[in-house]
Amino acid sequence: MFARFYNRFFKEKINDYSAERHSNDPQWFDNNWDELVEYFNTHKTIFINFDYFVQSYLLKSPNIEMLDVLFKHNYNLNDFCKRILTKHHIGILSYEVFKWLIDKNLVKPDNKEYFD
Repeated sequence: MFARFYNRFFKEKINDYSAERHSNDPQWFDNNWDELVEYFNTHKTIFINFDYFVQSYLLKSPNIEMLDVLFKHNYNLNDFCKRILTKHHIGILSYEVFKWLIDKNLVKPDNKEYFD
């Protein structure tokens, strides 16, 4: 009972500001995924929607831990792959992230579009 009382008054509110504050914390996003999606879908925020937030903050300079969280929650990474694997954006990818994309079959090594 005390835990419910404590969480009701002192637990961090899930909103666009807390999501922005934790944009480098994959564990926080994993723990609060459902609440975040619901919040972005039901509230008017400075971001258009949850997808826009993910593209703007979480995938701006991607790391493997955050990609694992997105993949775990079935977030569609196809648009990210198309956007990031162009000549203009490929420089922000690390070798590990590129290998992760190949390992998860999001990028096919024999695809001519990504050959360069």
